[in-house]
Amino acid sequence: MARKCNVVITLVTMMFFGAIALAGSDNKQEKHAQHEEHGAHDAVHHHSHHIGVFNGFTSDLGDHNEFTLGLDYVYSLPVASPRLGIGAFGEILFAEHKEYLLGVPLVIKPAGNLFFHTAPGIVIVDEGTSEENNHETTHLAKTADEGTEAASSNNHFLFRLGAGYGVDLGNISLTPTVNFDFVDGEEFLVFGISLGKGF
Repeated sequence: MARKCNVVITLVTMMFFGAIALAGSDNKQEKHAQHEEHGAHDAVHHHSHHIGVFNGFTSDLGDHNEFTLGLDYVYSLPVASPRLGIGAFGEILFAEHKEYLLGVPLVIKPAGNLFFHTAPGIVIVDEGTSEENNHETTHLAKTADEGTEAASSNNHFLFRLGAGYGVDLGNISLTPTVNFDFVDGEEFLVFGISLGKGF
């Protein structure tokens, strides 16, 4: 399992830094093209802000797939717009115990609507009571003290690597995404579609 994790991290890291290199070279070409288009007043407008609602599933790469609902926001940084952005996301994983994910992604768009992101974050597990804790925990954050008698909440560090492709549909966008979440030495696949709007 550790070997599979190392392979995934290596591949995603290579894609991420490759995307950074492509973004730099494409950004120079795009600025030149926009400069030429600006003279004709036909420059394509890029939104600085994008907000989306995510619907998907979280898999433990085994037998469990849990419904996941989220909200994400990205701000395109003026120094490299629209190629580089920073944002925030929040997700709720509906499992035996609700899990809340919060993170701050760095977003890189190397070409067109393709993007890669990496995000540190936190997973907050709402464990409920000890009676509920008798069930097997197979979700994002496995808890250390499963036998507590009072309602409790546990926090775990999250690191996310992911990619997606935004399809523009007029005023809205449809964005399929795939993310790998790493929590407490375990890997999870988060996949789904985000419906969003730029402004």
